[in-house]
Amino acid sequence: MATYRIECEPCEIYWEVERPMAKPPKKAKCPQCGKMGERCWTAPNIQFVGMDFYTNQAKAERYAKNGMDKDTANQFLNTSIETSKQRMQEGHQHYEKMYLDEDYGVKNGIINKVDDKRKVAKQEVAKKFIEDTDKKAYKK
Repeated sequence: MATYRIECEPCEIYWEVERPMAKPPKKAKCPQCGKMGERCWTAPNIQFVGMDFYTNQAKAERYAKNGMDKDTANQFLNTSIETSKQRMQEGHQHYEKMYLDEDYGVKNGIINKVDDKRKVAKQEVAKKFIEDTDKKAYKK
């Protein structure tokens, strides 16, 4: 059974309905006014527990199914967890900084230089787009 959130616009209330996942409701009767409320979309309610909760455990289970004994599978799991902890502590230190070589990019056709006049024109178009989008968003 899945839980679906239903909204009644006239009453401005929400309520939840449990239905099978194969038959999700599109509408449900409002408990206050009796009119049909529509389903509204919400983020799923899931909780991830522990570091690498799925990947390491799944790997250990897969290796155990493929013939690895329990002690070796557990050792593999513990090693994976320790490796993950070390990587989290190191953070970005194992990545090398990259610097953009503009001349190389222009020479090889990777980067197209834009003159100042065209740059200003592009900025104006972007500014107008953002203003129009804001007007539409706050028009309600």
